[in-house]
Amino acid sequence: MEELERKCMICGHVFTLESRGRKKKTCPACRERILKEHDKYEAEFNRGEKPAPDFCIVCGKQIDNPRTRKYTCSPTCRREMVNVVCNRWQRKKRKIMKLKRMQEKAREKEEKDKDAEFAKEIKKQFRKGHRPPKPKTYTPETKELSSMGQCIEEARRAGLSYGQYMARKISMRKE
Repeated sequence: MEELERKCMICGHVFTLESRGRKKKTCPACRERILKEHDKYEAEFNRGEKPAPDFCIVCGKQIDNPRTRKYTCSPTCRREMVNVVCNRWQRKKRKIMKLKRMQEKAREKEEKDKDAEFAKEIKKQFRKGHRPPKPKTYTPETKELSSMGQCIEEARRAGLSYGQYMARKISMRKE
């Protein structure tokens, strides 16, 4: 990979930059400082406090009108802060997705190995003259029917509706 040198827009130090991805404007030390200060203010906000910093967390200039959750002095600094914070979340998300892909590949490989092992067993049994094992079929559990359920079943077998079946049954009792 081609490495480039770039001057940090905040502290002025020269840092090396990889050629892939977005071109970073700040050095790793400044990015780390921005993240720490952002996390500190966000933690205060989450505890119910209302942090209103007097100085910009990116460039260090004084903020004219300090307000809660306004950590920067200008839209340019805000954009840089958002880029740094979002970059951290994107890296975490990429790590998680990479782990998920690796787990999925491992699971697929395991299933493939099981299928291959089953195929080997089948081939061995055919060589020996045995039949392959029959797949297990699903047999639902049968419950005992109530007296009404039994009458409905008998009516269906006779090709009658429940009402017709009951009428015949009652008329047979009277005779």
